[in-house]
Amino acid sequence: MHTDDLDVIGKYTEHVTGRSSAAGGSGDSARPTALGVFNAMRAGAESIWGTASLAGRTVGDAGIGNGAAANRFAEQRLDGAI
Repeated sequence: MHTDDLDVIGKYTEHVTGRSSAAGGSGDSARPTALGVFNAMRAGAESIWGTASLAGRTVGDAGIGNGAAANRFAEQRLDGAI
């Protein structure tokens, strides 16, 4: 979804994030979403491999929205070790 879409949703409920700053929101939600996906991957890794480290692992994601933002975030967190 884009900020325009979330601005419309925000007219009907206050329980929405990612509205434009003009509509009183924080803007694009790609970065917080990427953080959530990244932490979910780390939790999954810890559950399966006994460590939250993703270094040297191959993981995938599907349908998380702005995948490019998630990938950039993960690269920054892993110092490019993906």
